[in-house]
Amino acid sequence: MPSVGGYDFAIDPKKSGNEAAVVWTAATDPTMVLLAPTRVANTGGSTPEPAAEFIADAPEGRYVRYRAVVGYLNALHVLGDGTCGIISAVMPLDRHLLDRADASIRFWRFLQSGQRPRDPRLTPLRRRNLGQMLRAVDGRLAGATYQAIATTLFGLPELRAIEWKSHPMRDTVMRRVREGFRLVNGGYRSLLLHHRT
Repeated sequence: MPSVGGYDFAIDPKKSGNEAAVVWTAATDPTMVLLAPTRVANTGGSTPEPAAEFIADAPEGRYVRYRAVVGYLNALHVLGDGTCGIISAVMPLDRHLLDRADASIRFWRFLQSGQRPRDPRLTPLRRRNLGQMLRAVDGRLAGATYQAIATTLFGLPELRAIEWKSHPMRDTVMRRVREGFRLVNGGYRSLLLHHRT
């Protein structure tokens, strides 16, 4: 366990987010694929076995990282260590079933191709909005006005106070700040959920 400044860290703080073997628990992230040995008769061969790296044992099972051509996918083996030949995706019938089904299909596609399928939870639009939210929060914490944030984020020209009060960008900036603070204050876990209509 690395030590920095007299404090121990579970993960080396010098590693980037892409290098560190950090995963959300299956209880937190509904797209963590739960794997178990298949209990039914063989229906067409064994499951392809990609390169797997051990992450950690936990009371709920063994967390494993699978290397893709680019990036990686994480899974939780709830029974056994994943060396059984044929594995099944386990999907509890809870409110996150659709997210779990999507994640299981992405994992299956990865097993067939070695490529990591795109994760649909963060669309390009949502990713852009998240960046704006965090920049807006930084601005507010630094004492910037909503209008100054609008100028920085969206290139809004300088307006008179009366014009700013009725400008549609005012509501957008205030919403970005409000949603940004919600994320910073613990709401970031909502990013793990697939937003469905």
